[in-house]
Amino acid sequence: MSQIWLLGFAAQYALHAYSPYLALSHLLGLPVTSNGFKYCQESKRLIHEARNLLARTIELNGLSSMDEFSWPNCVPEPSKGKPRDINGSMVFDLLCIGGAYCFLHEIKHVMFKSISSSIKVHDEEMQCDAFAREFLLGNIAVYSKESGYDIEAVKTKRAMSIGLTFLLLLVLTPNNRWFGSDSHPPIFDRISALTGYLELSEDSYFWCYLSCILLLIMEHHTIEFSHPAIYSQQQFCMFLLGKLNARI
Repeated sequence: MSQIWLLGFAAQYALHAYSPYLALSHLLGLPVTSNGFKYCQESKRLIHEARNLLARTIELNGLSSMDEFSWPNCVPEPSKGKPRDINGSMVFDLLCIGGAYCFLHEIKHVMFKSISSSIKVHDEEMQCDAFAREFLLGNIAVYSKESGYDIEAVKTKRAMSIGLTFLLLLVLTPNNRWFGSDSHPPIFDRISALTGYLELSEDSYFWCYLSCILLLIMEHHTIEFSHPAIYSQQQFCMFLLGKLNARI
């Protein structure tokens, strides 16, 4: 949970750093390449913070206790509750939903175990994903009507949270195991199941959010790319996912 907390704040820094350039490229039909953005000083600062938090997220993999970890000054500690600023509040909400997704996934594993299921390991993982995804996204129309919240806004927010949990897998898993293992299917299959389930507009905020985190991950792994133009935020996000998948 500490790792998804840190990644959530890294994603927020990345969102503020990259999204203006993605929007400009989309608006003007400009090509997008790795190392091709002419970042302003503030964007450079945000990217530096995002990269540092990504590294600190990975650092936790090798520690046996949180007592060994020095908490970053730029991130509020989870024990202090929901931050009061708008950025912290946004991250907090996304992480709560993302945490719920993780627990729902594990609950489905327990349900399979309780009936001594003979389902194949990879199929079980995918069905646990589907259970958690459907729980959080399946009845949004009812919630939207009862709460008065815009249905697209609710769907987008929850989708962003689930997407963040999957990208945490990319961050924490060595890239030579992104294609899967004996116990888990390829991460990209799991992400594709989510993106295929969603019914969001091609320029939904969800796609831009995921793209910004993907750009951060690609920089971490020094993965270069060149894209002629951003025709839609969805198209660019799927391009980045495909580029990472091809890297395998």
